[in-house]
Amino acid sequence: PKANRTEQSARDGSKRPTEAEALAIAALRALMSAPPERALPLIEKTLRDNKSELVKARALFVLGQFDSPAAQTLLLKNARERTGNLQREAIRSIGISGQAGSLAELPSLYANGNAEVQEAVLNAFLIADDKNQVMQLALTAGTPEQRDRAMQTLGAMGAVLQLRELAKRGFGSDALVQAFGIAGDLDGL
Repeated sequence: PKANRTEQSARDGSKRPTEAEALAIAALRALMSAPPERALPLIEKTLRDNKSELVKARALFVLGQFDSPAAQTLLLKNARERTGNLQREAIRSIGISGQAGSLAELPSLYANGNAEVQEAVLNAFLIADDKNQVMQLALTAGTPEQRDRAMQTLGAMGAVLQLRELAKRGFGSDALVQAFGIAGDLDGL
């Protein structure tokens, strides 16, 4: 069986968790049902310790399941201070949490981030169904490519009113036409 897992990992490019990682992930999963005052210090320790990226990504996901201000503060800290996959996971977890205060902090990450961070922020707003934040990003986009990605996200969200507002303001482009199509707004076209 172990050889079969190794062969499967080699074929699909995925990395299976080690036994230690699997145990840590199981412990994190159990923390989702624990009270925040007990779970948050353990999650914070996991994020500080010398754990694998896989375990830390799971810790960020679990952190996003808590509604407490302390959990949101820790998620925002990780979204600001981390890089790469862990930063994107923290941003995604903010979207999953749907907390308005944390979501309101994401535009600054978008403005200062690379294309991957910007995509993660748009996806977080998509997950949280925050059409107004995506609309703001479309209106204040620094480049046509950023505006196009925001419009495409609005299309995926079915944000017909926001797309029509962009059209009224003269932000017509192929991306806007595609967004109308994705949103199913034939009248808007």
